[in-house]
Amino acid sequence: MQLYEIKEYLQQPHLEFKNCIEEELKMIKQKAVSESNEKLANEIWCLQEVYKIQKTYISMYNELKAGKYFEGWLLLDQIDIGFCFLRENFEYENNLYNLQFIETIIKEYEKTFPQYLYMSRESLIKSEKCSICGKKFLLRGGCNHKPGKLYMGELCLRVVTDVEFLGTAIVRNPFDRYAVMHMEGQEYDYSVLNELMGALLSPYIPWYVEKMTKKKLEFLHIGRNDKCPCGSGKKYKFCCRGTDNEYMPHNRITILGGYKIKEKSIECGGGFVGKKGKLE
Repeated sequence: MQLYEIKEYLQQPHLEFKNCIEEELKMIKQKAVSESNEKLANEIWCLQEVYKIQKTYISMYNELKAGKYFEGWLLLDQIDIGFCFLRENFEYENNLYNLQFIETIIKEYEKTFPQYLYMSRESLIKSEKCSICGKKFLLRGGCNHKPGKLYMGELCLRVVTDVEFLGTAIVRNPFDRYAVMHMEGQEYDYSVLNELMGALLSPYIPWYVEKMTKKKLEFLHIGRNDKCPCGSGKKYKFCCRGTDNEYMPHNRITILGGYKIKEKSIECGGGFVGKKGKLE
């Protein structure tokens, strides 16, 4: 395939991908490097990343459709990392290669996952080098290559050559979101995702989620002087009335389809689910 044909191919939404695209781009970049055509080599690197993001997005959607939610989460994180590097080197306005849609929609998917707990490493980097020239990175001096930038079709990174492991911490929002903790006796609640994936008919249908709160069922028809449903023995007006205790997380998902907007609301809560399926 010619380069213009590859660009036309990447501009179209796909459910399956031609494996030859990756090999064709690799060959074009090798030729550009051999001819010292850095502009073309850098462009091809970007197209390779576009292909990876598109293909990983469809894999993520298929995993979520199959109910493999954690596997889908790992792929979502790969896409997010891919965008971090791509947006520094490539402009994709007007939804070029469907990138703006994918970048926006994965943030909506992220909102439907339960709030994971992560194991985050704590370490001291003692030495690192440039992935382009191999020179040791120094606070003063070193090379002129900038991390995250492209040089002759290669991304500049800092390669850690010496590190001291200090410990680990349990966190909710780390940079590296692969090390999800799975606690014995508890499972994450994927009810929001389950409802969403049951309603979505295509990975390219736009939708959005609104994070809200909703009064718990047991508090809906309680009189001021009735006993509080929380079990404290106090009157409702002297206990949970007007407090956060009577509300639960609530998600409303609106799905937009076709040229004419069609809306469907999906409302469900969050939290952990115990082994017996009881919401906690």
